[in-house]
Amino acid sequence: MTYFVKFIRSTILLLFKLKYENFTDFRKIVKLVYDLLFSDQSSIKIDEKLKSYILKEKLIEDPINKYFFHGITKIENYMLPLYLYCAMNIHIYVFGPPGVGKTADAECLARIRKQI
Repeated sequence: MTYFVKFIRSTILLLFKLKYENFTDFRKIVKLVYDLLFSDQSSIKIDEKLKSYILKEKLIEDPINKYFFHGITKIENYMLPLYLYCAMNIHIYVFGPPGVGKTADAECLARIRKQI
């Protein structure tokens, strides 16, 4: 699959799976998909309105059963790109030293992925 096809496919999947009716600026979504696919993870900036929408509507539908990272900004910023990668059907590789939470993240992401 060429990079262009991967980019178009990922953009369409993200728009379809988010079902976000308040996309007023598609350029932001296109830029986000481009950054997710071709930029360094640390340089990705997610629009605050989109971030709020994903956290409230997609990840925390049931206020009683919140995910462990709800309200922890650093972990929310880590999990949001992972959610977006899953929405675009992009493979994810998480690595790090023992005890940093890779397995807990993978288990949480597996539960979230069922909702996508």
